Amino acid sequence: MQFPDLDRLSSEDVTTFLESTELSAPQRAQVLGAGDKVRMYARIMRQRKINISGAAIYDGRLLLRTTGIFVSSEMSKMFKDGFEMLSKAQVEQQINFEHGDVPNETSMLLIGPAGQRLLADLETLVRSTLRRA
Repeated sequence: MQFPDLDRLSSEDVTTFLESTELSAPQRAQVLGAGDKVRMYARIMRQRKINISGAAIYDGRLLLRTTGIFVSSEMSKMFKDGFEMLSKAQVEQQINFEHGDVPNETSMLLIGPAGQRLLADLETLVRSTLRRA
C-alpha cells in the first residue's frame, strides 16, 4: 500500500488527500489528530482490508451454501477448502492486528506457492466446468 508521507505534508494537503480516500469522517479526523499520521492511516487501512476480506469470505461461503447444488461436489469441496484457508488467514491477521506478534502461518502460505497453487487449481476447475456447459 503506497501513500504520501502524511507527516511531511501541510495540514491542507493531508486533508485533501484524506478526502480522496474512502475513509469516513471520524477516521479522517483520527488521522488528522494523530501524532504519527502515517502510522494511524496505515492502521486504519489495514483494519479496513481485514474487515473487507472477512466480509468477502462470508459472502463467498453464503453463495456456496445457497447455490452449491448447482456445482459439482469436487468444485464445492475446493471452494470450501479455499474459504477455510482464507478464513484462517483473515483471523490470523485480525488477531495480529489487535494483539501484536502472532504467527502468520496460514497467511504466509496464501502468498506463497500453496496459495498460488490453490488459485490455479480453482481457476482450472472453473474454466473446465464452463467449457463443458
